[in-house]
Amino acid sequence: MTQVTGWLETENGAECFDFEGRDMRAIAKAMIQVFGEDAGETDMEATDQYGEDVTERLCASIYKLNH
Repeated sequence: MTQVTGWLETENGAECFDFEGRDMRAIAKAMIQVFGEDAGETDMEATDQYGEDVTERLCASIYKLNH
């Protein structure tokens, strides 16, 4: 399992998130369901359960699902 926490910019300001899934693609799908298709198109920072920055990987996964 992968866990990703962070924040992203929404029309309501910065919103925190905490998702868990079998892989980055599953987490990206969950984020799209919660935040809509703009999830990967705004300012965002994300780290995994080990504290590693996974922002680029997560944005890439969201982009692939949306396009």
